[in-house]
Amino acid sequence: MRSAVESEERASSESALPLYYFDFDDGRQASCDKLGTELANLEAVADQAVAALAEIARDQLPSRSHCVLTASVRNKEGRVIFKATLTLQSEWL
Repeated sequence: MRSAVESEERASSESALPLYYFDFDDGRQASCDKLGTELANLEAVADQAVAALAEIARDQLPSRSHCVLTASVRNKEGRVIFKATLTLQSEWL
């Protein structure tokens, strides 16, 4: 027979959302996520990565004529499961 604590721990671990780690690289500096983010599904992972790239782009793109921003998402085992890249090339004619 299970104790109440064992049952609660099991229920808690079954309902916990998976952790995903978002790493970013702007060609000059890379950042590695050590905390992780809980997300419900892979669609949410992709949405979060793309939204983060858009936010980074707002801060960096106006001051650069060429920029490649990359977001890589790792699962809890450390395997990259999603990658998004945003590229800007601008020039005066």
